[in-house]
Amino acid sequence: MATNQAAFAFYMQHQRVVYYALSRLGVRPQTPDYQDLRQEGMLLYLAYYQQYEEPLNQPVAVQKFNRLAGKIVYLGLLQHRLKWQRRQALEQTAGKQWHQAAAITADRQESSLSGLLMAETFTALAARLTPGERTILDLRYGEQLSNREIALRLNMSPRRVSAVRRQIAVKYLAWQAEP
Repeated sequence: MATNQAAFAFYMQHQRVVYYALSRLGVRPQTPDYQDLRQEGMLLYLAYYQQYEEPLNQPVAVQKFNRLAGKIVYLGLLQHRLKWQRRQALEQTAGKQWHQAAAITADRQESSLSGLLMAETFTALAARLTPGERTILDLRYGEQLSNREIALRLNMSPRRVSAVRRQIAVKYLAWQAEP
């Protein structure tokens, strides 16, 4: 089993394996999640290095290892991106449902019954959320603030606000799927 320092030193000499996997996936440095995927690729490479049992003291052995590591990194990053895309699809679905819910809430004066149902829905969902998630939910759908406005108000990054909104959407969908 290799040490972390030896693994990282080896990675630094062979970073091109991760960069090649990123290029095969079509991920360019301008892509918003490029740094996250590059870091994920590095972690996959390092994990594979530490599990690899054959000695890497010959150029042929290093070439063989990098070929295998490249496949491992590529498949791991591909799986990571597929999970991310599924989460995005879930968030979009939940977002549409939230917009429909907001429209019903706006028409509360016309239909007090639907307003009552929406209030119950938000109350039931809020019970499943953390205090931070509830704050973001309230700012987004109560005060109709954008992610950027919420981030400024709460002194956090817009990316973090998006991540919390995805967590809320996942909890909402899980709650809706309960029997």
